Amino acid sequence: MRLYNHYEDTTTALSERPKPENTSNVLNLSSKTLTETQHNLLSKGLNFTPTPKNIDNFEVISEFQEFALRLRLREFFHNKTTNVNDIGTPFKEKSTWSPPVNREPHLESFITAIENDVIQAINSNIKVRNNLSYNEHAALISLKHGNDIIIKQADKGGVIVIQDKSDYINEAYRHLNDINYCKKVDWDPTPEFLKIIEDKLCSLQKNQHIRRETLQFFSPKHPVPGRFYMLPKIHKPINPGRPIISNCGMPTENLPAYVDHHMKDFPQCLTSYIKDTTHFLNMISDINNNGKLPPNTILCTMDVSSLYVNIPHDEGLKAFESSLLKLDKPNTRTIVDLTKLVLTLNGFEFNNEFYTQTKGTAMGTKIAPN
Repeated sequence: MRLYNHYEDTTTALSERPKPENTSNVLNLSSKTLTETQHNLLSKGLNFTPTPKNIDNFEVISEFQEFALRLRLREFFHNKTTNVNDIGTPFKEKSTWSPPVNREPHLESFITAIENDVIQAINSNIKVRNNLSYNEHAALISLKHGNDIIIKQADKGGVIVIQDKSDYINEAYRHLNDINYCKKVDWDPTPEFLKIIEDKLCSLQKNQHIRRETLQFFSPKHPVPGRFYMLPKIHKPINPGRPIISNCGMPTENLPAYVDHHMKDFPQCLTSYIKDTTHFLNMISDINNNGKLPPNTILCTMDVSSLYVNIPHDEGLKAFESSLLKLDKPNTRTIVDLTKLVLTLNGFEFNNEFYTQTKGTAMGTKIAPN
């Protein structure tokens, strides 16, 4: 698809003149006309960080202390042999233990020297040069407070896409109003889902299927509903959105890590497994060179539309459990039970409305690819 931007300029200054080029990493699909400064600002990418006006001294000191702790931990465990039986589970809360200070004088001298440099820099009030011009700052503010557009990164290619907010919301509701995949609810289901998860985890821990530290790792601290958003597919006609659900803070946020840990080697055992493009080309070449293709064979490809959300829960879980049993996984029942929680307790929010996903696995959860 040709990337383009429309610009109009009859009254702006020379620095705001429109760009005549048709190639760019910014694609404007909205009815809003971008100035050249806004265009240049967006072309820096969504990961670009403007220089802050004020430095948070408390944050700087906190990060330095974390840095010093990592150095002391690295020194303390240097050349120490670890018994496999002492490793325990990777699914536990982060330890707050720290090695004794002044254990290694040379390391402490280095840490003290760095700390003095940091404190001196804080007290000197060094002026940091802004990485944005005055016009770019003004463009950033105007884009930030523009309630009529949505700015997202494209689903593929890294292009920055600007859409009318109304078009974005309409596309979102096209997905959310499909009763085959989503169900609208009149309340936030997070507390209800949290109770189900806590009861299940306590049962697993009581029956010694998971450890106590694993239970604490799984238990969400401040659960919130998932967040539904979309990435525009600019490589397809009419630029549809790819629906994604952010799992940050959801009651099931940490469960997929456990499941994915136990199933990460599973896809490679399937006869249909293809690692990457090179692997596929080698397979095709091998078939052709060894004469394994019967006469009149027709090679074709197939693409599943909306693969993730079209996996039925019941059949998917049965196939998953069957494959785990073939691998002789000792905790198969626990893995399947936790996977079911991730699939079925998927509540999320969009535009101050609440939904649950009734079919498939959401893009955004860690277990989805495997």
